[in-house]
Amino acid sequence: DWKLLAHIARETGRASTRYGEYRLSKSSTDPQQEPESFALHIDACIPARMPAVAPFAGTLKTAGPHLVLVGRDLTLHVEGLECVLAEDTELAAGDPLGVIAGADNSVGGLRLRFCLDPDLVPPLFCKPTEVGTWSRLCPSPSALLGIDANTPAPRYPDQPARGWREYLFDATGRSALDLTGQAPLIGYGHPRLAAATYRQTILLNRAAGHPSDAEEALRAQLTELAPEGLSHVFFVSGRTGALDLALRLARGHTNKRGIIGLPGLRMERRDPDFFAVPSVGTATDMIHDLNDVAALLAKGYGEPANLDESLTVLRQKAGLLIVDETGTGYGRLGHHTWGFSHRGLAPDIVFVDGPDGGAPSFLMTRPEIAANLPSDQHPPAICPVRAASAIAALDVIREEQMRENTREIGSHLKTRLESLAERFPAISAVSGSGLLLVIDLAEEAAGLGERLRPGIVADISTPRRLVLRPPLCFSRQSADGLADRIEALLSEI
Repeated sequence: DWKLLAHIARETGRASTRYGEYRLSKSSTDPQQEPESFALHIDACIPARMPAVAPFAGTLKTAGPHLVLVGRDLTLHVEGLECVLAEDTELAAGDPLGVIAGADNSVGGLRLRFCLDPDLVPPLFCKPTEVGTWSRLCPSPSALLGIDANTPAPRYPDQPARGWREYLFDATGRSALDLTGQAPLIGYGHPRLAAATYRQTILLNRAAGHPSDAEEALRAQLTELAPEGLSHVFFVSGRTGALDLALRLARGHTNKRGIIGLPGLRMERRDPDFFAVPSVGTATDMIHDLNDVAALLAKGYGEPANLDESLTVLRQKAGLLIVDETGTGYGRLGHHTWGFSHRGLAPDIVFVDGPDGGAPSFLMTRPEIAANLPSDQHPPAICPVRAASAIAALDVIREEQMRENTREIGSHLKTRLESLAERFPAISAVSGSGLLLVIDLAEEAAGLGERLRPGIVADISTPRRLVLRPPLCFSRQSADGLADRIEALLSEI
């Protein structure tokens, strides 16, 4: 904090921190620890050798590096003055106290605190839950600077204000592990992502009529990652746009309408020719009985199921296999780049969410399938900033070996969770791979996900099921902290 303050002071001549500010620099990555983040003091950078005077009448209780001036109703604590006065000196308001320490033509540093108790040395910071008491006992010294150096209270103190790696920090500095799958794949706050986004924003921050250099570079990288044969890449807007394009391509290629969706798929819009089935067996029967099936729609990763018979019949009737890789691609499952590889599937069309929070979604397919889409229906060019962001994320995944980290940490966490399942009947099953793990819970543990909050946030949209989907930078420390917290909560059931 002092380095940042000094940097600003070098440019402007003087600068200060603010009283009542929750300093995220005082946060902890331990979700169970409440940080001492509320500033009860002000640090100020002021030109050295500037004279300082007593703001009120009082007695110097101590002098030297930590000067304490005790008044009738208030005590002032100052650090950073050169004071030659003796202890117990009586001062009137306006009497000289000393000068700002430091060499001529340099910037000195002051630390200022007020306290109502003359016998107490007030802390520099306090915990969010202690703000009411400490802020009354230690009011703001802002008036000493002649400016308003007070921080307004945050409007939404429990809402995220900052993200870093797998952590979210609220406005008071409390941390939470983000396991929801909504974090960027490489984690929050990666400097490579920020640098790439900034550079491309300076160059060009709008989609033109034709694909930008950044878009073409991203398409080339994705083509290298694509399964054999799926060499044509379309960029789309979100999962809904990707699903719509996948269905259009399948219907255009097969001249059929029916789409059979396997269990576990989300369908955001109504489609009269879409049939969600309860089981693979039902899907097989429908493909046998119907001649108008354009495609079978499956998730890239899910419950173990034998699709061999369904796919054999589907291929015989010239139908296609569409795979939804939302949330499962780019090595999240550890051993494979794509989720469908875990299931031994060979899709004709794959649609994928972007490799970071703001990157475009896209679709991969074979060139002969892509050729069925009229050129005037091709998705428009994407913003080059989003493309540059996605390229940077892919580079980070490769260079920082995040897939290897996913495999190692995911295996470690799953082993720990399976060990808990052996000891606690409240866990009925642990499934998944890499950093996509699912905990199925017995009735008595149905509220486990809510009890993990606010320090640990996971997907609890399905009753009695806890879905863990952290970013690929997830650390062993965080994995152990999560397992320890689950164990503690299960011990209380």
